[in-house]
Amino acid sequence: MNDLIYILLPVHNRRVITQRFIECLQQQSYSNYHLVLIDDGSTDETEQMVHELVDSLTVIRGTGNWWWAGCLQQGFNFLKKKGISHDSNILIINDDVTFGKEFLAKGISILEENMQTLLLAQFQEEDASPPKETGFHIDLKKFSFSKASSPEEINCLSTRGLFLKWRDFVDIGGFHPTILPHYWSDYEFTIRAHKIGYRCFTSSDVTLSPNLQETGRSDLNYSNYLQLLKSLFSIKTIANPIYQITFICLVCPAKWLPKNLFKILFSTLLINIRYPIGKLKKLFTRFTIKRNIKKYKDGYKIIIGAGKTHYPGWISTEYPALDISDPNSMGIYFDRKSVKAILSEHVFEHLTLQQAESALTICKEYLLPGGYLRIAVPDGFHPDKTYINYTKPGGFGGGSGDHKVLYNYKSLKTLIEKVGLKAKLLEWYDQEGKFHSVDWQPETGFIKRSSRFDERNKNKKLAYTSLIIDAYNQPGYIQSTRESTTHNGA
Repeated sequence: MNDLIYILLPVHNRRVITQRFIECLQQQSYSNYHLVLIDDGSTDETEQMVHELVDSLTVIRGTGNWWWAGCLQQGFNFLKKKGISHDSNILIINDDVTFGKEFLAKGISILEENMQTLLLAQFQEEDASPPKETGFHIDLKKFSFSKASSPEEINCLSTRGLFLKWRDFVDIGGFHPTILPHYWSDYEFTIRAHKIGYRCFTSSDVTLSPNLQETGRSDLNYSNYLQLLKSLFSIKTIANPIYQITFICLVCPAKWLPKNLFKILFSTLLINIRYPIGKLKKLFTRFTIKRNIKKYKDGYKIIIGAGKTHYPGWISTEYPALDISDPNSMGIYFDRKSVKAILSEHVFEHLTLQQAESALTICKEYLLPGGYLRIAVPDGFHPDKTYINYTKPGGFGGGSGDHKVLYNYKSLKTLIEKVGLKAKLLEWYDQEGKFHSVDWQPETGFIKRSSRFDERNKNKKLAYTSLIIDAYNQPGYIQSTRESTTHNGA
């Protein structure tokens, strides 16, 4: 086994991330590869960096409007024009992944043993963690996706680490960059392959680690209705109804089309209805605050991302009525230097690092001197690997699919102090797996997911804890705290 493998790698202005990918490529035990770098308009010297590190290289240059499907189609066209051998191996892959030195060797070996197969690398962040993506099953009747319960059920794959033979690539055909430029294009490609008899397959022997914080996906912007429509119909938004409809028309049998098209249109309608509902929530929240202003003469106490949580003396708020990372959002309800305490339980892990820094800066502007922000997030130094896999970005726990960052006490403390707030640790694991806590009163900000109050800790000590930190507006920072007995990890 020493056949050449062509690697199709779309990139755009992520030089540092791309360099990490190239470093993984340089460490491969299987070195007979040719990298096809599809550089869609990078201006950060990505191409020059790759030229310096890779000898067997072809660069295809774009202007920034190819997107994912367009880049892959350009790579497909290049290989077709080059007239490569039908037995050649192909790897389609993102640059925001890392992998071990046997990645190419194992992928090619499995591909050689399985004819008419599309092999997807499984997502795995560390050797001991369970794989994240092991193939999907799409129910075209209901337009619903689920994790395949057996290899036979897989009829849909992504293209983030997809191995296939060139003869199979030609038989399946290319992509549809004009009508399906980005999201849904990989699913359409693999569903099309499955329909004409190709096997969609994953293997735990071929794994990669995705950098979920670097995904290009955009969230819907509810700041105003024009921004909502702009974000909804953006190429970078997976909920874009135009591309959902295009996808359905390409993959769905005619008898189920009307039902699925109605489902997409109804979902789009609900997204639009959410905007006026959010506006009404803002008005109601503002009315509630103003009506009870006398209760908060010593400063407001507010809960961020409260959901259904309500505590006496605290004002419950919820996104998008109050977006803690939006500089204009807090000003709708509060004056600067009018807030005594802010409570944020398991909110900051849903923000990117940039959003989190913005949120901390905003909180500082609205906190009274001596006021504080109490933050609770999953603890990245928790010694239980099941806990880590449950709470990490893309983990198997509820809500972790939207997690952007897994903090530890060092990284969160650094971020807090970066904006000029003073950090006081309340509960945390250190890097040695030892648990620490200091005395804190629930009346000053109740954290349910804590060592004392989480019900999961009744049967197993420290089964579930949070990293809890108070971020004080500088004059109120308490320098000395009494630390409790240190416990071994859960």
